[in-house]
Amino acid sequence: MVKSFTRENLGWPSLNRYPESSFKGSDTRLILQFVVGVMQRPGCCPDDISMSGFIAGKSMDEFLRLIFGSVDECGCRNFAFTRTAGCECLSLLNLFLEKYMACAQGCFQRQLCFFNLVPKYHFLMHVAYDLAKALEQCPLDGFVLSPGLFATQMAEDATGRTSRMARHVHIRNTSLRVAQRWLIACKLFWDK
Repeated sequence: MVKSFTRENLGWPSLNRYPESSFKGSDTRLILQFVVGVMQRPGCCPDDISMSGFIAGKSMDEFLRLIFGSVDECGCRNFAFTRTAGCECLSLLNLFLEKYMACAQGCFQRQLCFFNLVPKYHFLMHVAYDLAKALEQCPLDGFVLSPGLFATQMAEDATGRTSRMARHVHIRNTSLRVAQRWLIACKLFWDK
């Protein structure tokens, strides 16, 4: 958890390089919500790049809330969206992609090193493309898979139950044994 903002944990050695950080996902969401909150305050007068960044940040925050915040009646994360929710998800993601690109182009034109087009931007374009294709094939009353269904945890996120599932497993067959343990856990959950 981030306790303070310093040049070291923000990873910005100089204004001649792109900023970088190694925050965990939860820290990134928290920082994103903080920046959106600050920019929504009265008296905040952003320029065109800041406004595009604000819109991009707000749309990404709403996108993440939609895919990770929606739960079913059992409290489990929804793995499928209605066509309407899928269209909302796609429009939020496309808005983020459009505004992030506007930030990158604006900074490039002004010779500022603030926004670079990292491979994750390219990956998000694939997510948007796949979601658009799924929506094209989806009937009006149908469902599409949530993009959050394909999100995977990083190794440092293996805490709590995820960590306990992987303990006491031989290194040679870790993937198989952990998958088998998760299948057993799912079966036990559904048999309740």
